[in-house]
Amino acid sequence: MIGRAAAFGVNLPGRASVDLATVQRRTRNLVEPGRRALEGWLAGINGCTIVRGHARFVGPRELAVGDRRLRAQKVFLNVGGRPAFRRGRGFPTRRGSPARTCYR
Repeated sequence: MIGRAAAFGVNLPGRASVDLATVQRRTRNLVEPGRRALEGWLAGINGCTIVRGHARFVGPRELAVGDRRLRAQKVFLNVGGRPAFRRGRGFPTRRGSPARTCYR
């Protein structure tokens, strides 16, 4: 692995340093093909609308994306992260994937 450190953005020998541009480029090259494939698949689903932008919840079943207001019984937000739940604030008391229950 050390022999391939530069491919991961780590500069050796001597004092180790990280080349952030290389790290970001490698990440983008790994993530983009999957993102494009997922977006293409979603675009082909009848009734599925892809909305890009900064979204925020403004009601129990309502989102605002820019100037648009969107309402639905179920909303799937692909934010590129993993969920983290806080205990005692209306969230489940265990960690887990809401993907398992979002279509119930």
